[in-house]
Amino acid sequence: MAKLRVIVADDTYANLLLMQARLEDMDCEAAIAANGKEVFDVLNDGSKYDLIFMDIEMPVMNGIEATRKIKSDDKYKDIPVIGLTAHNLEDFISEYGDAGFDNILEKPCPDSEIADVLDQFRK
Repeated sequence: MAKLRVIVADDTYANLLLMQARLEDMDCEAAIAANGKEVFDVLNDGSKYDLIFMDIEMPVMNGIEATRKIKSDDKYKDIPVIGLTAHNLEDFISEYGDAGFDNILEKPCPDSEIADVLDQFRK
């Protein structure tokens, strides 16, 4: 089984490295981005990505804006985007759904939730 190629976007460097390490421990290749704009830099590197874990609140381009842009681009619209937020989901669920996220996880999310998401996309 091929490793999932994943992008992790988070503006908190410690969270970014932790999530990258967790995903690599779950047999994924994880590229990193510090904001939504950097996600597009990674997407345009010529590699194919299977999944994006996107923090909601980031500078330069936040996760909502980046997800809307991904889902409106024919090249990327089929890549699932999993939102990551420390906010109460019920307070923002309609906004997140309108942006096009395929799922939302509350931070801090346990490994079991991340593994469940990954299992949905393993081929």
